[in-house]
Amino acid sequence: MTLQEVRHFNHEVLTWNKHPELVLDASQTVLQGADPNDIQREKLYRGLWFGFRNLRCHTAIGDSFNECSDPITNRVAIHPVFLPPFTVEVEQAIRSGDPQHMKHVLKEHLPELERPLIGVNKNRLGLRKQDQTDYVNAFFLDDKSVAAIKSLIEMGDQGSEAITILTRFLMAKFGSFKNMIVLGDEVVLGTLEGGHPVLTFDEAARRLVALGSAKPVEVSGLPETGRSISKEKWEVNNSVRGIQTLGEYLGKKELLSEPVVLSDLVNDPVLARILKLFTSWAQQAEGAFYAYDPEQGHTVTVTGQFGAVKSNLEYNDIVAFDLAGDRLQMVQVGDVKPKSPSVEAREFAKPNERLMDEYEVTVDGRKMPPVRSIIHLHRDFVPSSINSSNIIIVPNDFDKYPPVGCGVDMMEAMSEYAMTNAVKKWIEGGRKAKIAVFYVPNHGINVFSFWSPDESGKIPADPYFHFKRSLDNGDIRLTQHVHQV
Repeated sequence: MTLQEVRHFNHEVLTWNKHPELVLDASQTVLQGADPNDIQREKLYRGLWFGFRNLRCHTAIGDSFNECSDPITNRVAIHPVFLPPFTVEVEQAIRSGDPQHMKHVLKEHLPELERPLIGVNKNRLGLRKQDQTDYVNAFFLDDKSVAAIKSLIEMGDQGSEAITILTRFLMAKFGSFKNMIVLGDEVVLGTLEGGHPVLTFDEAARRLVALGSAKPVEVSGLPETGRSISKEKWEVNNSVRGIQTLGEYLGKKELLSEPVVLSDLVNDPVLARILKLFTSWAQQAEGAFYAYDPEQGHTVTVTGQFGAVKSNLEYNDIVAFDLAGDRLQMVQVGDVKPKSPSVEAREFAKPNERLMDEYEVTVDGRKMPPVRSIIHLHRDFVPSSINSSNIIIVPNDFDKYPPVGCGVDMMEAMSEYAMTNAVKKWIEGGRKAKIAVFYVPNHGINVFSFWSPDESGKIPADPYFHFKRSLDNGDIRLTQHVHQV
């Protein structure tokens, strides 16, 4: 590969690029029965090397590194793992594309290590705590195993969930927050929230630069405001009840997936405990429900690490909070200490408060943020299914807002963009639309509901009324599988 063959990007557009370092590990993990292919590894490394250099990022290859001295710069580390051919059971399960069958077979028959590779390699590769989420195991397979995975890709939407399951099992059994499965001249880039796009090496480098540029948002150990809400008022509040009934509604519609539980992905309970220490969680539940309430302000579901069942939310699975600048401050309900909010809490509340200053929206004489409620789902929508002027589609700008995961600053920037565009279109359209929908790339959707009246001319008590009405009427159709870009 020559520099002339590398795609060049508009660096003025890529304002998100914080120039993370790329470390390519010269050491490798070779499982018994695997046939290490140095040519494959070198092709991947050259593609990533030039991709990072093209985006003006420092790159290095070796088997031992000092920690990066710059606290602002993250490090992306790639470690090659050569797997033996899939067993007959694993290959057949993958080719079936049956998610439940795959879960059973992969847990029992896919190889796993005694210690996660991130723990084995982090000190040697000079990874600080902030770098560990950007440690990537790159998996190399024999041609027959690659063909089995490609059969899932060829299934399209039908194989999408199965690919997500495979990448998550590989993350857990070998220890990483992200991984790549090398398929000839392309890779599947797996991320925890379910992303699994098939990319060229050059495009994979660009995505890794984006992921390495993102900074996590802290939602644990947040201070309290000193403000409190009585238990009695909380339990009859429209937003709290609306969030609970939304979860029940989505559960009945089969629009909520089961939580990702670490112990379900590995055989060895000791490995499960080690993974819990590295991740600081035992499970992750997808989705977040947010509402702005006239009485109590920002209201949201708790982080998915607490075991909350989104289809059956308890009162303490929902929290209220205030914003003090960029900082969330929790509101106590009764005498119960509030749990940590969803990682999406700030990315929804902060733009909403700014938009309240920009646009005049009043309800019963009180000024309100223009977005009343937000639903974040790991589902997709079919653009061609939208047949109502009540629904706004917010377009994507992938150059400015590339795919990243939950709970990072770049996702906040994406939400700011999406909410601003949604509200602007709502205002320009005479405030007639009821909801707006935005595709969160490789991840899911956000649905924004406005302070719009129903047929009687009144604002519904349920903050999610317009979304449920649109879904029930067939004005929007959601799919189980999130398309990948």
